[in-house]
Amino acid sequence: FGEDLRLAEVTGLEIHALAVDSQDRVYAAVLPDSKIYRIDKSGKPQLFFDPKCKYVWAMVFDHAGNLFVATGDSGLIYRVTPDGNGSEFFNTGETHARSMIIDDAGNLIVGTEPSGLILRISPNRQSFVLYQAGKREVTAVAEHNGDIYAAAVGSKPATVSGPAPVLP
Repeated sequence: FGEDLRLAEVTGLEIHALAVDSQDRVYAAVLPDSKIYRIDKSGKPQLFFDPKCKYVWAMVFDHAGNLFVATGDSGLIYRVTPDGNGSEFFNTGETHARSMIIDDAGNLIVGTEPSGLILRISPNRQSFVLYQAGKREVTAVAEHNGDIYAAAVGSKPATVSGPAPVLP
């Protein structure tokens, strides 16, 4: 336990997301003012992509080697090519794209905040709401044998229902 097992040190206050590419390089998203660093096997970090947002909540690679980046304060998802060139892939319309995986069919499965949505986004950017959770924030999503699992937290604001009040 006395051995230092650190792979690398990167500039930033916190690391909120990690991903590993097919070449076993680690990608770390740091806060504040999120930036994504690629760390090679020797432990040398290099700035890979700057989404110019406040949060990077999740990252995942597709089979072609593109890195998808789920962000906060804008709810945008970026696609970053293996050479580090990124562009907006999808706008969730939510404040945060909070969690994300790629299913066996190559679709993004994304959990959001504040509506608690679980979205399926196809490679050609078609989206579909799979589920709206009774909670505010979908913090994790997973898939197994075609079934989608999700973890959600937080209370949604109460909604007013019933007939409108009658004024005298």
